[in-house]
Amino acid sequence: MERDPTQEGSRYIWTRKVQARTVTVALSKQPYQWLRRAVANQRKLQRLVQRMQKRSRQILFETVPGPRRRKPLIRKALGLI
Repeated sequence: MERDPTQEGSRYIWTRKVQARTVTVALSKQPYQWLRRAVANQRKLQRLVQRMQKRSRQILFETVPGPRRRKPLIRKALGLI
């Protein structure tokens, strides 16, 4: 997070949870920019993996025969929403 120049303390800080406690680290500009890109890449990767998992479940439930059911399973129960 980038702070206002008018606020006291370091301008660049990184806050995270470690064992249910908040940990804040003051950073200089270069490590802050690197960390910001790393966090953005991690979030992008997580979204991609979630889409891949969803698509894998969809293919699995469409192609593998399951037990006979009176009612079909809803998409939410299959994790497709």
